[in-house]
Amino acid sequence: MDYSELSLKVTRSSTLEVKKVLYTVPSRMIGETVRVPVYHDRLAFYREQALTATLPRVYLKAAQ
Repeated sequence: MDYSELSLKVTRSSTLEVKKVLYTVPSRMIGETVRVPVYHDRLAFYREQALTATLPRVYLKAAQ
């Protein structure tokens, strides 16, 4: 399965920005650096080796 991977720090507001889209993650992840494999249909959030959350991927619509 093809994917790209990011390493991001969760903000104080419990959010991460992935490809210009803001995602909200569980508050227990605030301040943590997480590994985020970005698949075509979902994002997976790993802290160390543990999967902590999965969210559907959102795409921006082209401006008209």
